Amino acid sequence: MASANCPETPRQRMIGMMYLVLTAMLALNVSKDILDAFIVVDETLIKTNENFERKVEGSYAQFGFANANEPGKVGPFYKKALEVKEHTKKIIDLFNQAKWELISLSEKKTIEEVTGFTVREIMNKDDYSTPTNYFIGASASGEAVGKAKELKEAIIEYRKSLLDLVDEKERKAFDEKIGLDVVGPFYDAGGKEVTWEYNSFYGSIMAASVTLLNKTIGEIRNAEFDILSYLMRAITAGDFTFDRIEAKVIPNSRIVFTGTEFEADIIVAAVDTRTQPEVYFKMGIEEPTQDMIPSMTKVEGDSGMVKLRIPAAGIGEQKFAGFIKLKNPDGEDTFYPFHESYSVAKSSATVAADKMNVFYAELDNSVSASAPVPPDKIRISGGGLAFRGSGGKYTVTPPTSMIGKTVNVTISAEIDGKSQSFGGTPFRIMKVPDPRIAIGNIRGGRRSKAEIVNSPIVVPKDESFAYDLNWRVTGFTMTVGSGRSAKTASTGGNRFSGEMQGYINAAEPGSPLIVYDVKVTPSVDGKSVNVRVNPDDLGVSVRLK
Repeated sequence: MASANCPETPRQRMIGMMYLVLTAMLALNVSKDILDAFIVVDETLIKTNENFERKVEGSYAQFGFANANEPGKVGPFYKKALEVKEHTKKIIDLFNQAKWELISLSEKKTIEEVTGFTVREIMNKDDYSTPTNYFIGASASGEAVGKAKELKEAIIEYRKSLLDLVDEKERKAFDEKIGLDVVGPFYDAGGKEVTWEYNSFYGSIMAASVTLLNKTIGEIRNAEFDILSYLMRAITAGDFTFDRIEAKVIPNSRIVFTGTEFEADIIVAAVDTRTQPEVYFKMGIEEPTQDMIPSMTKVEGDSGMVKLRIPAAGIGEQKFAGFIKLKNPDGEDTFYPFHESYSVAKSSATVAADKMNVFYAELDNSVSASAPVPPDKIRISGGGLAFRGSGGKYTVTPPTSMIGKTVNVTISAEIDGKSQSFGGTPFRIMKVPDPRIAIGNIRGGRRSKAEIVNSPIVVPKDESFAYDLNWRVTGFTMTVGSGRSAKTASTGGNRFSGEMQGYINAAEPGSPLIVYDVKVTPSVDGKSVNVRVNPDDLGVSVRLK
């Protein structure tokens, strides 16, 4: 029962009234058929708890997706959300354990046999001695020493763990909102003040005790949802503000041959297309300082972006750094530093990947090798990689453990019974580009419901990737809306199910829609490949018009 200073939600009031009416009827020794009414209340609670759990999981999914996109801003709140998840699991596990232990004692069965029982399956629904002994126990002082004392202490600790996450200015209001009051005061039918343990469990029959445990689990889920809503009040998975501006260098390629150009886009995160930035850069430095600007090369920008082109000269790693100059809202010049590097290789290299000048982990990379000897004499090796093939045509499949490493691939040949080396060329081992999820061709912004429901979930083809890599979407989960109105559903394939379309069409304008837990199957050049992908990294979010 909730005390007077802890307001309840309409759902809590409805269930609480049903519970009180049934308890009062039992006190009047109404027919045993009334006991079966507890079945309805209990099954309603279980269904409500399951629905609430799905909504809460949707909130955690939103947090995870938001954190992946904006860890600097969302990270502290996401950490608190994970603390809430851990504390909630601990206390719900304790209440479920108490439920199964109680039913086991009353039904004279093992805990394994009764796990999952509802009031409907309990034979001894009107047993009141077992709950009283289990929850209250007996002591000379009359104080409750049974399981109820442990449950009470757990609720107090849980409430404190939630309140510790709330700003001190809002703590009092939140304390009243989350309920779970075990302090009281509570009174018996005669108006005498009693403890929470006696008020809840003394003389309570099995049907009422099990129902009350499920009711409390629902209140715990409600408190969990309230604290998550509090943490997300100023943060949503699809709409974030930036708290800083950071320069980004996006090279078209990090491998450049002599006689060509290194090309990159230099932008400011959260680009404003109305700006006309200027870039100053200098070769051979890692950390720029503003006193270097007079000696730097200047490049004009347009629409918030600068195209940087540097003639490829020299061999090996080339470093450069500089500044992007923008005017802040006050009209003052602000300089944002950047630094980057790229590699220049000889265009006459004797070893070349058929697809690119890198090897991709988990893929069969085709390699050609040549030397001034008959092709059947050529041997290729390097970095512990296993090359398959012969006659100058080979295939190599680097393991994921070598991602980020550089290996020197060498050519040798047997001449007159002796091994002759013809030198080597360095190759970097890279990860296959992660898939980027889209709804049709939509990756964000505000979209109409019709655009969304009629578009499949796809992975747009990466034309910049040398291999013909395709990702087939085989399933996903969708959450639309936020707070208590959020709806979550999962489906197989790559199209929104009828249930999902119904949720989308019923959503209010401005509601966030998030697609996550996307399952994909990759293939390269039409052949299935085993490329591992973390499903937590796959998702897309939009706002409904």
